[in-house]
Amino acid sequence: MLGIVGLVIVLSALLSRAMERGPFSSAIFFVAIGLALGQTGLMRLPVDSEQVVLIGILTLTLTLFTDALKMQTEQLKQDWPASIAVLGPGTILTALSIAATARWLLSFEIIPSLLLGGVLASTDPVLLRDVLRDRRTPQAVRQILSVESGMNDAVALPAILILIAVAGGRLHSATSWVGFALPVFVLSPLVGIAVAWVGMRGLTWVDRRIGVRRDYQSLYSLGVAFIAYATADALGASGLLAAFVAGLTIAISDLDLCECFLEYGETTAELLMLLTFVIFGSSLVRPALAAVDWRTVAFTAVVLFVCRPVVLMLVLSRFRIPIEDKLFAAWHGPRGLNSILLALLVLVSGAAGGQQVFAVTGIVVLASVVLHGVTGTPLVAWASRAPDVELVPGREADEIPRISVRELAVMLERQEPVLVVDVRKPGDLDRDPRRIPTAVHFAPDEAAARVAELAPAGLIVLYCA
Repeated sequence: MLGIVGLVIVLSALLSRAMERGPFSSAIFFVAIGLALGQTGLMRLPVDSEQVVLIGILTLTLTLFTDALKMQTEQLKQDWPASIAVLGPGTILTALSIAATARWLLSFEIIPSLLLGGVLASTDPVLLRDVLRDRRTPQAVRQILSVESGMNDAVALPAILILIAVAGGRLHSATSWVGFALPVFVLSPLVGIAVAWVGMRGLTWVDRRIGVRRDYQSLYSLGVAFIAYATADALGASGLLAAFVAGLTIAISDLDLCECFLEYGETTAELLMLLTFVIFGSSLVRPALAAVDWRTVAFTAVVLFVCRPVVLMLVLSRFRIPIEDKLFAAWHGPRGLNSILLALLVLVSGAAGGQQVFAVTGIVVLASVVLHGVTGTPLVAWASRAPDVELVPGREADEIPRISVRELAVMLERQEPVLVVDVRKPGDLDRDPRRIPTAVHFAPDEAAARVAELAPAGLIVLYCA
């Protein structure tokens, strides 16, 4: 296993740029590696083995934490009706339509059908990563997909936890409902908020007085996520919900944190995700393919081509968004790592029908990894209405052109058309309120949209701390 971890780290580093520019997503590549390892017998772990369960819990905990941590709260405030529509009705109606399809095509019982609906309603941030990072992706699409992939697990996870308890026969009276709901839905968020608040206050207090090394600030994010999970789990609450709420608390509080805090946590989560895709390829693809028949193929087609696209088109119909953007967002709702991890949660809980839910989830995820991975780049080009940004000749695409202070000062003196944008965080602005003459201030997570609204004619100059 240690060698496999090393292989994932080395390959993800060496091929990062090639995978970013290529037509296929990184998920396809690492699933293929896992499949090759499984075929040769070098790696084949039982689905419910301690190693797989541990990696699954670590990955899901850190994924939920970092997804919440990087939520762009300013964008949510700016376009909250569309965000709420996608998260609420969008996720719930998608889950119910998938459950109805499972009941109709697969003859599942009601509880396993609803569990499958909740598991497959999760939109995967890993498979969407390449689309969201592409500069050509329209802003409206980026907003919809980033909010959905970052937040809809918070809608699906509580429903899955309730259904697991129902399937296990633990909710048979009003008292049992109260005994389940209080720890999960009250204690879990309180633990997440408390751990985040204490952790962040402790970090800022120590950093101001004696300083905290940058590399240890990076590690600190992992500690906050895992302490939130462990504390809630020890108290009989949901560690996963606590980790998510901890990340959301930090995002909402808008603390002036070292960028490495999120970067390290996100990088670690990404490596765990890629490792999980390798495990998926080595141990889960063959059992999933063994369960393929005409009914599961039909179910997969309806889930990917009908359930989510139709629901999202209906949900977004009342918003003034170009039709091509709606179609793009409706198609790009991949089922991936999060669905596998949630299905694993159902499986290890011993819930009735858990094996069926896990097997069908594997089939849908495998199809989604291939279809969404292959179509991502071509559809981004199709949905893009703006030409690629022309940079200085000889520069890499993601290298930012720079202007010197002297050059900018001369332009301002001559009153040339230039928009100067201060994108410092509130904490940096409080410490030093001075600005470059004529500069406007936008928060980092809303700067792109606000500048686009202004539609400046001349040069745009951004500066931070």
